[in-house]
Parts: sequence; structure tokens; C-alpha cells
Amino acid sequence: MMTYKFKVPNIPPSSNKMYSINHYNRLVYLTPEARHFKTCVKLACPTMKFSCEKPRLSIEIAYYSPKWLCKNGNIRKIDGQNCDKAIYDAIAESIGIDDSFFWKWQGIKVLSQEEYTEIEVSEILNV
Repeated sequence: MMTYKFKVPNIPPSSNKMYSINHYNRLVYLTPEARHFKTCVKLACPTMKFSCEKPRLSIEIAYYSPKWLCKNGNIRKIDGQNCDKAIYDAIAESIGIDDSFFWKWQGIKVLSQEEYTEIEVSEILNV
């Protein structure tokens, strides 16, 4: 089983900063901040080879940031699951698959002085 690990030098924007809505035209689009993050993921994403054309993939994401806590020590209301979608989309676009090929996913928020995202993608062979 081939496993691909890579690091992105930031974390995704919050879901509130991910999309903008043009109410006049009823269009939803990615903000410049979200487009920048997706570009960072695509640049960091290695070329991946799998055993078949439609692989079943596992993805593990670790978000490292000091932003998970407020200055007073309370937990910030940042939903990690909302961060995941931008990563799935960017990786799928980068390696030329549909994001429905992710069969297993796991995410973790890690309190850290630095801000970055670690991603691990591997093929599930026995599902």
C-alpha cells in the first residue's frame, strides 16, 4: 500500500471565510483566501499512483495552530470538519479523481505555536 504524506504551510480559512455569496446573481464562489489555500494544497500535493483507476482512499488531516484556543483558554468555535472540504477538493483536482473516492477520513486539531496542515493519503486495498 502506497502512502503519501505532505505538509501545507497554513490551515484552511474558516467556513465563514471560505465562500462569498453574490445575492444579486445568486452565485456562491470561493473567496481569494480559500483559492489561495487550495493552490497551496495543490502545490504541496505529490504525484500519486494507485493500483486502479477508481481507488478507495483514506485521508488523515492534522491541523496545527495556536488558534484553537482563545487568549483566556476557552476553546474557539472553529469546526474542523468545515476545513476538510477544501482539502478534499484540492487533492482530488490535483491528482485527477473525484472526491467521492475518499472512503475513510480522519481529522485532528493540534495546539501548536506554528500554523500548518499535515495530510496523509493512502489507498485502502481491502474494502
